Amino acid sequence: MTFILYTFIALLTAIIAYKIFRYSTNGKIQATDKFVLVTGCDSGFGRLTALKLDQLGCYVFAGCLTQRGIDGLRKIATKRLHPFMLDITNAEDIARAVQIVTQTLPDDQGLWGIVNNAGVSGSGLIEWVPIERYKKVTEVNLFGSVAITTAFLPLVKKSRGRIVNIGSILGRISTAGCSAYSISKYGLMAFSDALRREMKYFGVTVHTVEPGYFRTNMICGGALERETLQLYNNLDDQTKKFYSEEYVNKLLEDIRIYVQQASSDLNLVAETVADALLSTRPDYHYLIGFESKLMALIALLPTSWSDYLFSQFFTIPLPAENNL
Repeated sequence: MTFILYTFIALLTAIIAYKIFRYSTNGKIQATDKFVLVTGCDSGFGRLTALKLDQLGCYVFAGCLTQRGIDGLRKIATKRLHPFMLDITNAEDIARAVQIVTQTLPDDQGLWGIVNNAGVSGSGLIEWVPIERYKKVTEVNLFGSVAITTAFLPLVKKSRGRIVNIGSILGRISTAGCSAYSISKYGLMAFSDALRREMKYFGVTVHTVEPGYFRTNMICGGALERETLQLYNNLDDQTKKFYSEEYVNKLLEDIRIYVQQASSDLNLVAETVADALLSTRPDYHYLIGFESKLMALIALLPTSWSDYLFSQFFTIPLPAENNL
C-alpha cells in the first residue's frame, strides 16, 4: 500500500511539474500564413472555430452542409474565410474540396491544419436504436473524418501541420442511452491514436478535443426530445408496452434537465481548437468542462466502481415495475 501511495504521489508530482513547464514555456506560432480546413461549420463548434481562426488571421476553408450555413458565415467573416458545400460522407464532395483547397493554396505551401468537427447525434436506448442508425452515426462521426483526413493528408504532410479531431468524453466512457454516439467517438479516438503514431515520422501531430456537455444544435431546441420520441414511436407494440408512455415522459423530462444543465459557452471549444493548432506546445488530448474531467477519472476506476457511480448519479428511468 505504501509503494502504491508513493507511486501515485510521484506520478501526480510529475504531471503537475509538466503542466507548469508547459504553460510557462508555451507560446503562439504565427497564424497569418496558416491555411486550415474545418468541417461542420453550419453551426456550433465548427462555426465558432472557423470564425475564431479567421479572427486570429488564419485562412479558413469552412465546410458546410447547407447553403444557409455558407451564407451565414459570409455575412460576418473576412475574405480569409472561404465557405463551401461539403458533405463528409460524399466522395464527390470530398474530391471537390481537395480541388478547391489545392487551387487556393500557394504553390510552395501545404495545409497547416484539419479540424474534423462534423458530426451527428446518436442518442437512444440500445433496444430502441435500429442498426441503420448505428451505421449512419458511425458513417458521419467516424468514417467521414477518416475520409477527410486521408484525402487531405498529403497537403498536411507538406506543411508538417496538425490534425485536430473533435471527439467527446463519451469516446472514453460510454453511458446508458448513448451507445451509437459513443461507438463512433471511441472509434475516432482509436483512429486518432493510430494516426498520431504513424504521422510522427512526418512531423505531423494529431490532437483530440473532448468536450463534455455543451448546448449545441444536436441537443437544443427539442432535438433530443424529437429523436427520442421518433425512436419510441418506431418500436413494435410489445416493446412500447413494456416501456410505456409514462416511461417515455419521464425520460423526456430527464433529457430537458440534462439540456438545461449543459454549458452554453461553446467558445471554450473554439478557443481550445485554436490552441491545438497554434500553440508551440499543444496537448495531445484536451478535456473541456468539469464533467469531462470527472468522467475521464471515472473511466480509470475499476468497472464495478464506475458502474456503481453511474447507477447512483447518472441514471435513466426504469420501466414500469410490473415489467421488471
